[in-house]
Amino acid sequence: MGRMSPASLIGVAAVLAALPVAVALCSSSSCLGWVAAASLFLWIDVFYFIRTGLAIVMGMLAPFPKDQAVTEVEHLEWSMVLPTDLDFMGHMNNARYLRECDLTRLQLWARLGVVQTISRQKGSLVAGATSVRFRRELQPFEIFCMRSKVLTWDEKAFYVEHRMEDRTGFVRCVLLVKQSLIRITPTEVLKQMGHPTQPPVAPKWAALWIESNALSSASLRQEATGKHA
Repeated sequence: MGRMSPASLIGVAAVLAALPVAVALCSSSSCLGWVAAASLFLWIDVFYFIRTGLAIVMGMLAPFPKDQAVTEVEHLEWSMVLPTDLDFMGHMNNARYLRECDLTRLQLWARLGVVQTISRQKGSLVAGATSVRFRRELQPFEIFCMRSKVLTWDEKAFYVEHRMEDRTGFVRCVLLVKQSLIRITPTEVLKQMGHPTQPPVAPKWAALWIESNALSSASLRQEATGKHA
């Protein structure tokens, strides 16, 4: 296991030291409530879970027409770079791109009905691989659009493209995700939804990325086999 950095250890120690002091200074129940709320936000990413729930609900309330193929629809969502998204260089943190796409993709699945179908079968969605290409940074309070669509699928996963565009239409970031399914296959999901199950041909750049992932997996399996031989 990796060790925590000194900065992380100091931060954890500061929180642990501050909480008893805050509780000791507050005698009223209302103050204790504020301390409890502050502790919750310190230890849990509350806003992430709120946004996750909202993404699912909003997606279910605005479903795509059922007569459209999965690859024919595109989910659009506008957002803004907030101060909490920034890194020490003053632009949007690299990790935030992944987070925003995760939330947008969840809403895409809800709009398509994939979330509901998988839930009925006790399945789940997990990120199997991600590739990000940054073309130009996003600045504080800059408004951008996220375009998300399914490119293709195989026996284990859907492949989704995300594009982050500014108001001029320039693509700032392109992100490709392998959305793996557990306890159910994409073909079974699509069949239950009444959609064609034959996967379309992926764009060449996406097909090469998918092939690269397959080669990497095969290499790792071979390496593991050699270690246990």
